[in-house]
Amino acid sequence: MALHRAAYLLFTYRATLERQGVLVVGPNPLFLNYIENVLPSLGESGVTLSTISGLVTNVELRGRDTELVDELKGDVRMARLLARALRTRQRPLKDDVEIPIGRAIVLLKARYTQETVDRARRRPGNHNQRRSAVGRELANRLANEYYERFVREGVDEGQRRGRVGRSHSRDAPVQVGARTHLARLSGQELLHDLFGAPALLRAAGRGFVSDDELTLLFRARSATLDEVKWTKADAALIDEARVPARTAATSAPGRETE
Repeated sequence: MALHRAAYLLFTYRATLERQGVLVVGPNPLFLNYIENVLPSLGESGVTLSTISGLVTNVELRGRDTELVDELKGDVRMARLLARALRTRQRPLKDDVEIPIGRAIVLLKARYTQETVDRARRRPGNHNQRRSAVGRELANRLANEYYERFVREGVDEGQRRGRVGRSHSRDAPVQVGARTHLARLSGQELLHDLFGAPALLRAAGRGFVSDDELTLLFRARSATLDEVKWTKADAALIDEARVPARTAATSAPGRETE
């Protein structure tokens, strides 16, 4: 029935669907092989077929979860757990930090980073896009601090402010300050860190995931991401972490990293 419906839509709305494309997602390769043979018999061939895990690129699936773990990773609560886990990676500095810029020592105040991170959490986009915004804002603030200091000292360094702001992406001290509280992440990195740290799992799942379930999710960290034996359920979670659906400022399900 589903195949006949797909064929009908392709026939009726051909002009629109040919421009946009049609994706058929199946539960396993065997099912897709059947679909691949049936659709042409219905007069349609311009369809992309994939399993759910096949939709996730750059992830080699070499592991297998137990039935309990597989079921848990597919639970809708995992989206909320990932959103919370990401929020713990969006934190301000605890203490003020002195950053050398040219001849000056500029103070990056902890309260500045708190204000900046709070604003970033309210921005649309994903975690890494917000991270870039944080870096730009802090760089501009540092540039202004630098400029004001030289103005007070009566030194004509007005042109330096613009250069400091423009070069923040190349300025190592500024980058260190930005990375301290908003690290750049991929979906794989987030999942690898989360599942490899019981403390992070407890913090992310507190109140809605039981201790026994969090224990099931724990997996010892590998030396590198290339060594991780990702599973099909992991692929779905990596995809959940990659694409922004909501801001992680809430505890609702959200897709947040890449």
